[in-house]
Amino acid sequence: MISRRNTKLLLRCAIIVYFISWVLLTAWRNDNDTAVYLADQRFTVGPDFQDDRSVVHAPVKHPSKVDYVANRDRLSFEVGTLSSSSNNSRESESQDRPMYSNRIINPHPFHFTITNHEACTNAIKEWSMPLRLLILVKSRPEDIFDRQQIRLTWGRVQNISNQLTLTMFLLGQTANETVRNGVFHESIRFNDIIQENFIDAYTNLTYKTMMGFRWVAAFCPFASFVASVDSDIILNLHNLLQRLADRPRYSFAEGSLKTNWTPYRDAEGLYKKWYTPVELYPEPTYPPFFPGGCYVMSCDVATTIFQESVHVRFLPWDDVFVGLVMRWADIVPRDGKGYQVYVPLSRRTLIRLALQKSIAIIAKHHAKSVDNRLILVYQKAMQKFNSVCEGTPMTDLEPIISVL
Repeated sequence: MISRRNTKLLLRCAIIVYFISWVLLTAWRNDNDTAVYLADQRFTVGPDFQDDRSVVHAPVKHPSKVDYVANRDRLSFEVGTLSSSSNNSRESESQDRPMYSNRIINPHPFHFTITNHEACTNAIKEWSMPLRLLILVKSRPEDIFDRQQIRLTWGRVQNISNQLTLTMFLLGQTANETVRNGVFHESIRFNDIIQENFIDAYTNLTYKTMMGFRWVAAFCPFASFVASVDSDIILNLHNLLQRLADRPRYSFAEGSLKTNWTPYRDAEGLYKKWYTPVELYPEPTYPPFFPGGCYVMSCDVATTIFQESVHVRFLPWDDVFVGLVMRWADIVPRDGKGYQVYVPLSRRTLIRLALQKSIAIIAKHHAKSVDNRLILVYQKAMQKFNSVCEGTPMTDLEPIISVL
């Protein structure tokens, strides 16, 4: 017969065994969940760079998984591609994932490394007026001259006929330490850079776009409108603000709308850069979407797109992905004229005339210098407009090279 003392001892042993088993089972499940989660990220994040003390992190919806990714000492520096060979191992997995789900199927597992979280509030305080338009420019870390060209033309903090505009640049990370240091000093100098800890690559443009909308939701939800722009675009803010004058403040999205476009299925064809296997996107056509060059939306739409993006399967083409999220969120995009105009760069007169009549023209800047010719063309084109325009003095923008 077992004594009371032995009974207590056995009971304690049973409790200890149960507790150890529970801990081991929980750890095993977490490891498996994390492994699945990391495998599900088509493009790997880069190393976790130390943040500056002034950086403020925006809240995220998935702290456990995000913190696991963000706080690792070192992560792979590889960037995925969409070649058929690199996707073979994930075809069955992708095939099983739905395009849309009420569950979180596409988390945003990154954190800010450069935030400039007070950019909107500082602009509003400085000019004592509400922010009419926030412009988010997708830029590569090494494209310093593109950013400076934009600052010297349409990308300054500006008051145009009592309408305040602010431009911010969206960047990913780079392995080049010299470029990283340059971006850090550039951000200190101009306070107009936003960056997260994903690798800056063409196939990560969706992450970059979602980063921008996340920043809007966290730090600039009071802007009236948000524009998404590529760095090779020249904007006519006078025309854009005039277009927005009679547009609704809510549930609004407008650009050069594309409909019934089909995915590119030829992995070795002329446009293999946009190769999209059925396993990645099974539907025969894309939803209506705006080309990524330039489109504009009300601030609530930008916020909604980020919030709902976690329920939409990841696609590396940022413009199509935004279209997918808008379809999921029941946002109806509008077609608008003048958002994406191609002009031969050799024809200055054509550039000037197109810029005067359009909202956005595509004009690639010089890679290794500021294009003074384009700056002069821009300035001449803007002479047509009688609107009162104030902004950051040009002389304050010029000495960037000495800063770096």
